[in-house]
Amino acid sequence: MIEPSIHLHLGAHKTASSHLQLSMRKNTGKLQRMGVAFLPPNHYRQLLAPLQAALRDGAPRADVRAGARPLLRGAAAGAKLLILSDENILGILPRVARRGRLYPWAPGRVGRSLTVLGPRRIAVFLCIRNVADFLPSAYGESLRHNRFQTFEEFCAAARPEDLSWARLVEDIRPRLRGAPLTVWRYEDYCALRLRIVEALIGAEPPEDFEFLERRPRPGLSARAVEELLRLHAAGRDVKEEALVAAMADTYPKGASFPAFDPLSEATKNRCAELYRSDWDAISRMEGVSVLETGTNAR
Repeated sequence: MIEPSIHLHLGAHKTASSHLQLSMRKNTGKLQRMGVAFLPPNHYRQLLAPLQAALRDGAPRADVRAGARPLLRGAAAGAKLLILSDENILGILPRVARRGRLYPWAPGRVGRSLTVLGPRRIAVFLCIRNVADFLPSAYGESLRHNRFQTFEEFCAAARPEDLSWARLVEDIRPRLRGAPLTVWRYEDYCALRLRIVEALIGAEPPEDFEFLERRPRPGLSARAVEELLRLHAAGRDVKEEALVAAMADTYPKGASFPAFDPLSEATKNRCAELYRSDWDAISRMEGVSVLETGTNAR
């Protein structure tokens, strides 16, 4: 039976990953005819995440890989290339900023993921985003699914301008075991989305490839967060996803209700400077290709 090559998309959270995943699912039939299969995050978490947890808890590597092999074959269903996508490989939303780092536990999590996938041809993909926009957006998404915390608690006392994507990439590179890494910026997603799909599927996308028309996961407005803070202070259990969704619907992000924006202009300026520096550093890293507007991958 065919052992598929693997393209592993790590996210990150709030970098249009849901839009990309849903667009891939929308074109499942077209991709299958090209010999490409796509495994969305919920399926990844059901099939492979338990094996990563077993590896973390001391299960023998050979046993874990043996368990993963039929699951990967089944997911590929005869396809030569299997695309896996799950932002939680890097880490879970409530802990994206800890120890003064972005996704501080990502190296171990990524390393275990590649161990589970075993000795086969693997390529890895990552999208990054200006921390000044990433943190508020990730915070709003975290409120939808996890225990309530303030933005300051979410950042765990880290200064946003100290959180470096280049450091994250440097931390995970040794765990890739030589697998090539392709990186792009969220801010370029709309302009690059066809090239991103081309990189993911390893071929020119079908002419009739269809992207999802809507934004599936809009962020929270400042007013929605303010109301949630007020309810929490009054003793309400704000962990209810339905309640967060109701606030998002009542005060939708837009012209009437501006986006949640907790950072000062000075902090945002420093974040922008670090982001530019991070991108330059990532672009020069060995084994890393970057996708940019107006250029070829390099």
